[in-house]
Amino acid sequence: MEMSELFDLREKVENRVNQYWTYWSVSIFAVCGWMFTESAEKLDGAMSIFIAAGLIVFFVANLSVLKTATEFAMSVKEEIASRVNESNFNSDKFNDVLLKSDIKYRLQLTVALHLGVDSVLIIALIMVGFS
Repeated sequence: MEMSELFDLREKVENRVNQYWTYWSVSIFAVCGWMFTESAEKLDGAMSIFIAAGLIVFFVANLSVLKTATEFAMSVKEEIASRVNESNFNSDKFNDVLLKSDIKYRLQLTVALHLGVDSVLIIALIMVGFS
């Protein structure tokens, strides 16, 4: 695979990661917005459990694809970095950027943020349903 193909692949995978974060963010804001409106006043305990279960299924699916896409994006970045010495780039600055590693603990922070916000939202939803 050529370097240009690796660059294209990295961009496509990072766009996919951003899409998964966008889906997740929209769902978080939608549920939060709904919980703090008058519509949520009609929410009872059983209904909040069903909605929470649906959210959990979505969160697990989203985190699964987000984790896989993030791992793939990181591996493509590592592949690009491993090929920098073989390439004929004249700019040292460009080579330095290509050799720079991803955010330290990127995958772990992704999982921690996702699970943390997911947990808070599920607990809040259940508390609204039983209040």
